[in-house]
This record gives sequence, C-alpha cells and structure tokens, in this order.
Amino acid sequence: MTNEIRSAIAHLIQRGYLITVWDSIDGDGHVELRLSDDADAIFDCLGATETNRLILHETLENSVWVGKSLCRRPVGELILVWEEDDFDALHDYSAADEEVDHDIREAFALIV
Repeated sequence: MTNEIRSAIAHLIQRGYLITVWDSIDGDGHVELRLSDDADAIFDCLGATETNRLILHETLENSVWVGKSLCRRPVGELILVWEEDDFDALHDYSAADEEVDHDIREAFALIV
C-alpha cells in the first residue's frame, strides 16, 4: 500500500465523505469499519485481505437525527485489489453523480 492511497483517503474525508470498509468485494465479507472519518483507522483496515470495498457516504442535507446518528446515504464505492507486486490497488469505482465521480477521480489522480 502506498502513501498515495493514504492521501486519496484523506482527500475524500476532507471532501466530507464518511467511509465504510468491507474486508472483501465478495458476498462473504464483513464490515471492518463503519462510517468513519479517521484516515488512519481506514488505512489500517486495508490490505488484511486480498480485496477491500470502500463505501462513501454523505450526510443528507437538512438531515434529522435517527437514533444516535444523522441520516447518511451511500454515494460511491471503491474496489481495492491488493496484489503482491501491484501498488495500483484501485481496481474499480462507481459514483452516484458527477460530483462524487469528480471527487474520486481527483483523490486518486496519482494512482489511476
């Protein structure tokens, strides 16, 4: 894993996203970290398995409290694949709209 990935995650957090980390891109994975804005904690979850799925969430405008948290919606997904000699981990991504697409492309400009 590279400093570029750490920087990309920090950039997405600075843009206001919370990130949920799954330990696999397959259906048998589980959540390692939920709705986090802690770049170090997110980065620490990566690479323990061969793949990771990062879900980007944004807080809804005029959001109301539900339980102990604000309403959030998933707006993007990153697929990271860790191969022994491959440091270009970003395998694929999807975005809900052009703004999220722009933020992801901007964040990963050094790696994509």
